[in-house]
Order: sequence, then structure tokens, then C-alpha cells
Amino acid sequence: MFNVTGTISLQSKVCSRWDVDTIFEKNLLSVLHLLLAIADHFSGDGKVLIDLPNSLEVNVIKVKQTPEKIDKEFAQETLIK
Repeated sequence: MFNVTGTISLQSKVCSRWDVDTIFEKNLLSVLHLLLAIADHFSGDGKVLIDLPNSLEVNVIKVKQTPEKIDKEFAQETLIK
């Protein structure tokens, strides 16, 4: 996984929003960022033709549970600009 991190990070012009720890924690948003980074890596120079949208945004709900209450936070994450 560290080799993948190095290869994709070097090719990517944008700071990636995933790392090995978040992938192993099964963070769904990080997995989506990883899949999009892999697709971007292999979609250049005639390697593979992947038809991705020009922009992609998802609505994220972060839930934190405490003994007294459940806190919710809503955010919008941009996957592709």
C-alpha cells in the first residue's frame, strides 16, 4: 500500500485526501478518493479511457456519539473539481 501511495502521490498534481491508515480504518470517503486517484493515474497518455464527470460532490454526515447525546455535522466534500 505504501508503494501505491508513493506512485499515485508523485503523479497527482493535487494533494491527496487519503492515506494508508484511513484506508485500513475503512473510511468510505478515503476509499473513494483512492479509487479516483487510481482512475486518474491510469487514465492518461492512452493507458485506459475512463469517462469521469467534470465535477463530483458528495454530502457527508459525520456522527459523533457521546454518553449524553449524538452530534451530527453536515458537510459537502468535493471529489472531482
